[in-house]
Amino acid sequence: MRPVTNEKALKRNRTLAHVVFILSVAVLGAGLFISWRGGDPNEMLIPALILPVGMALSIMAVRMTNLWIREPAPHEVLADSLRSFSNKTILYNYCFPVRHVIICPSGVFTVTTRFQEGKFAVKGDKWRDRPRGIFGYIGAAMRQELLGNPTAQARREAARMQKVLDQAVPDSGVRVEPLIVFLSDKAEFEAEEPVVPVLYADPRRSPSLREHLRRLNRNRERPALTKAQIEALEAKAGISRR
Repeated sequence: MRPVTNEKALKRNRTLAHVVFILSVAVLGAGLFISWRGGDPNEMLIPALILPVGMALSIMAVRMTNLWIREPAPHEVLADSLRSFSNKTILYNYCFPVRHVIICPSGVFTVTTRFQEGKFAVKGDKWRDRPRGIFGYIGAAMRQELLGNPTAQARREAARMQKVLDQAVPDSGVRVEPLIVFLSDKAEFEAEEPVVPVLYADPRRSPSLREHLRRLNRNRERPALTKAQIEALEAKAGISRR
């Protein structure tokens, strides 16, 4: 397996996440200090203006931390999952308008990841989270750990990648397929006729990403990108082959 990671984008977004976090703390701290100090009534309008800004920055900081700083890093987990594949399988991280793309002998796949822990269920395209209770739900919402709808996100990401592929290689005949992958060993799911395949990153569990791709790779009739087409796609995305 050949991993290709846009290190500049990764570093930039991690730095931005730290900056937004520090800025949110500073803004909230300033608003609280002014409120605590009291004084001129006109001055008390300042907290009313900056505290909502601080809260918005806090929400943004939590989201960016979950995406770019939280461990284990998604690209590292996916790389470990695909480690046994040959260099005909390429894992692209942060190189395209979606975060993770796999190109292999069985086609092109977008990978929508979830770091959440717990028990989940999907039927078709409908997801159900474990019962949390009202306080658990509020806490998860504040930490932005709610599952959302991975299927809807995965299909949007596949559509975005399809546009990139069609522009770079308009006659490839390859359809980008979405995948949903749970990264945590503490996540469990039940899938009933899912619209998008739902998989574990851990190859020791079933169904796993490794297991799914190996099964598809055995189907020699599936259309796949040639080496020249992959090079054209990488050139379109500005990916260096060095």
